[in-house]
Amino acid sequence: MNAFAVMIQDPEAPTYDRLNQKYDPANVYRVNKMTFLVRTKQLAEDVSVVAGIKGDERFVSGVVFKLNRYYAGYASRSLWEWLQEDEK
Repeated sequence: MNAFAVMIQDPEAPTYDRLNQKYDPANVYRVNKMTFLVRTKQLAEDVSVVAGIKGDERFVSGVVFKLNRYYAGYASRSLWEWLQEDEK
């Protein structure tokens, strides 16, 4: 599966709820109110439609980035574990 970072500009947008409705909640990780990670076999464009960033039902401005297997930074242990789950 691919991992995507979803970043929106409105913390009140229902993006997180929509992601959890479309994808298994185990494949959606909430970093904060405006940043989410999603694992799916779909394309970035598909994720952006579900997130409400693109398409006929667009309701928020934002961006979707496909993540690669290389990342670094400081974050909670749960984030690093979530990222590694698909690598097993």
